[in-house]
Amino acid sequence: MADLNGDGFADVVVLQVDDPAGESSAYFRIGFGTDDQLTIGQWTAWSRVPEWESWFNEGTGVAIADISGNGRPDLLVFRVDAVPNGQNAGYYRIGWDIDAAGQVTGWSPWLAVPDWFPWFNAGADVTVADVDGDGVLDLVVLMVDFACRTQQGLLPQRPPEC
Repeated sequence: MADLNGDGFADVVVLQVDDPAGESSAYFRIGFGTDDQLTIGQWTAWSRVPEWESWFNEGTGVAIADISGNGRPDLLVFRVDAVPNGQNAGYYRIGWDIDAAGQVTGWSPWLAVPDWFPWFNAGADVTVADVDGDGVLDLVVLMVDFACRTQQGLLPQRPPEC
């Protein structure tokens, strides 16, 4: 949540993943003008996150922060790409400069979270904060490892450590 349009009220960003046959796709939308009951005054249309590229997802996240430091909020999106019979992978990208209409001016490339190790995840999320107090935002990633699960038909193999 952040005041994206400068009206003094917190606005909320939501992210959804559509899982049709084949490659998944993700969309975000912004609810402007929340009140003390989190009632939304107006919603934007759904906007597609370009080049989502995952066929299966086991976690997503979204955050808002001025990552570029230019005074405009940026949109951080995150995905866990579930790899059949292999290690999953975590990726994030930034939608630069959310405007008052809820649109971004451009997107960074997808960046991999290093040392991702689970074969199965039971959720994940992302945010940014100045964790070490140096005045620079840090990426904070939460990952839930669901180590020894199998799914009939989709991921029939157990990881070697199970």
